[in-house]
Amino acid sequence: MRENEIVQPVAVKQPKANTLPGYDPKNPMHSAWAAAFRRRKHAAPKEGKTFTITQAEAWAIINNQGWKCALTGTPFTAGGGRSDTQPSMDRINSAIGYEANNVQFLTLRVNYCKREMSDANFIALCKQVAGYAK
Repeated sequence: MRENEIVQPVAVKQPKANTLPGYDPKNPMHSAWAAAFRRRKHAAPKEGKTFTITQAEAWAIINNQGWKCALTGTPFTAGGGRSDTQPSMDRINSAIGYEANNVQFLTLRVNYCKREMSDANFIALCKQVAGYAK
């Protein structure tokens, strides 16, 4: 390296979604998952959140969940535009960024309702509502 030479950072490329085992870009569910991943990856820095989870890790998580919401068991759906039951990437502990051990997939509606709550606080609130509303 020469004196006063600026060293450019090297970007680490993640594998493309279509290189993941079983991923089919023509499958609407797979496309909905990929869109959820891209949205969070793009938004995280603007929100001051770290984003270290890889596509492969996120792919493994949604497959391990059986393509169902981690909190309600509702199967994910895909279609044109936004849907209440499309997959949405959630941080289990909202104080931490998007790390492999801190991510789950929820339906968009559940994630909107949960917001910054921990899973335990959200579940307690749901039980309180269910117990009171008759």
